[in-house]
Amino acid sequence: MFRRCAVSVAIIVVLAFVPLPLCAQVAPAYRVDDLGSFGPGDLVGLAINNKGEIAGYGTLANGTTHAFRWTEAGGLEDLGANGGWLSQAIGINDNGDVVGVYIDASNNPHGFLVKAGGVMQDLRTPERQIVRVNSITNDGQMTGQLYSYSPSFQVHAFRTLADGTLQDLGDSVYASVGWRINAAGDVAGFEATSADGNVQTAVRFSSASGKAPLGTLGGKRSSGMSINASGTVVGWSEVPTPGIWSRAFRAIPGLPMEDLGTLTGAGAASAESVNDNGTVVGWSSGRYWMTAFVHADGEGMVDLNSRVLAPGVPRPLYDALGINNSGQIVVWYWRPDGSTGTARLTPIVDTAPPVITTASVTPDVLKSTAQQMVSVSVSVSAVDNFDPSPVCAIASVTNSEAPASGDDPDVQIVDASTALLRAVRFGTGDGRTYTITAVCRDASGNVATTPLTVRVAHDEGKTN
Repeated sequence: MFRRCAVSVAIIVVLAFVPLPLCAQVAPAYRVDDLGSFGPGDLVGLAINNKGEIAGYGTLANGTTHAFRWTEAGGLEDLGANGGWLSQAIGINDNGDVVGVYIDASNNPHGFLVKAGGVMQDLRTPERQIVRVNSITNDGQMTGQLYSYSPSFQVHAFRTLADGTLQDLGDSVYASVGWRINAAGDVAGFEATSADGNVQTAVRFSSASGKAPLGTLGGKRSSGMSINASGTVVGWSEVPTPGIWSRAFRAIPGLPMEDLGTLTGAGAASAESVNDNGTVVGWSSGRYWMTAFVHADGEGMVDLNSRVLAPGVPRPLYDALGINNSGQIVVWYWRPDGSTGTARLTPIVDTAPPVITTASVTPDVLKSTAQQMVSVSVSVSAVDNFDPSPVCAIASVTNSEAPASGDDPDVQIVDASTALLRAVRFGTGDGRTYTITAVCRDASGNVATTPLTVRVAHDEGKTN
């Protein structure tokens, strides 16, 4: 067992970045890149690709709203509105291709595609009434919404395959939406099961198994907001608890919908995105009315505000909209004027071990008696650059007069801070010394060690 030690918290935001290994985990800290703005008003990021590029929409200086693509090299790029008065970018693939919706002068919605280096293409035609595109894969598969006229006019989820084939995924007379599509063509979204839309269920669409309704967490409505390569869907679901709008859920193929909880153990939450490693982001009731979270098995929900502690960091971070396979996250934050800003969080890999500040053992001298086992206590304190509570423990004890082989009967480690040592020494030689090695480990697995010595006096009344 390890025990928690006294620590201090260092500044979190630094300039180095190394990609995290491909496993679900919460980074100990994040570097923050503020995307800036087009002028006064909101900048809203909605998706992030595996290169860390972000798509969304922002308010221009003239008050209109345009889709944007943000890259580290080029900053914010106004994608225009194709002659319309409003546009929003909703998805981006690793090629930098952006999809979304624009509204024309007659208030008609059009799905669009802007390839990297290209101009906005209208995807709505008389034959393909695509009115919104929410997601695009690297090979060009898309999902979103289209107008369907059979058996009556409705808005349906769709997907396009790599060869361009368009499939209407709404096989009922009620509305449906495709929010995200993975490389296999599997789609996460929802389908309304009542004409008024007050009853709807999260859905996984796939070529292998068709449409799979995912149910709810006991309420009347749910929606799948994201899907990863393994088919895991995350999103939100209403619950029967009065006063709680939704809870974040995860639905792993073959398993029932799972409530991911909240930051406080109560209140509401919604999952917005999941990466291929299984890390989930979204918002939850927390220190703020809406608080951005990241979730990984073994750690549960973590308040992202707690991982960006340095002065000057935008705050509060109130929603996390997307996460890529390197663990980079696109988040929203409140500006002082009440508008929404967008930032990218890049995980920092912690390779620095804790710093041991104090280490002692009591007693450090044993008087030679009738071969008694004496209890000694170790006290170790450490600080770490990221982990607020590194843990320290006795790792080993060596005896200068130990047997040549086998276990040492004169040494017993009781727990993290206590050992039993026999107060005896040989009559010849330099005497007996026990060397206790204490180890302090941070949450990233970095280790610092320190030796502590206990001497056995020659006999009672002598100390050497």
